[in-house]
Amino acid sequence: MATFWEETKLAAQELFGKNETKLLKKRVHDGNPNAAKARNEEGEAEEEEPLDLYGEVMVVDQPIGAWERITSRMAASPIFEKMKKAAEAARETKVGQAAEDAKDTVNDRLEDVREAWETSQNPWVYRLSSLWDSVSYETEEAMAVREFRRADPNFSLEVWEKEVSQDLLPEILGAWMRGDMQFLKQWWVRPPPPPFRA
Repeated sequence: MATFWEETKLAAQELFGKNETKLLKKRVHDGNPNAAKARNEEGEAEEEEPLDLYGEVMVVDQPIGAWERITSRMAASPIFEKMKKAAEAARETKVGQAAEDAKDTVNDRLEDVREAWETSQNPWVYRLSSLWDSVSYETEEAMAVREFRRADPNFSLEVWEKEVSQDLLPEILGAWMRGDMQFLKQWWVRPPPPPFRA
């Protein structure tokens, strides 16, 4: 049985991300278990046809984050199971049913108001909508970051910029200067442009 300090150390390592993979080092594959790359003795991927990644779904292997580990541990604890049972029992009471009905009524009214606003032909509604859109306009960069966060909830723009500038660009530019085509091929999605073809 682990001691209190060992458990505390393990929890701190999980929370602060010790031994976590870098954002740029995550393994990407097409989700087909039969299409795994063959590896030779040095651990390098052998030659295979490049994947056409445009328009295809890609699976990014994600390690379980600290928050997910803590959530699963907390959900399995006896106190949370008791709280969940108590909440379910409270939902069954008259007060719980009344609260559920009130929530449904409020949600229905909000949906009616949204629908009335969206289908309104009033010019003032158009002006206010246009004003709101201009104030809350999402830039192209914000849209790209939102898509990255949808694919990877742990995405951080600052960490990504740091890893690209310190790890990725020097490796790629160094390989390009050395003419290391094997290294560069793993980063190309489309066939290489004519000056790079060997």
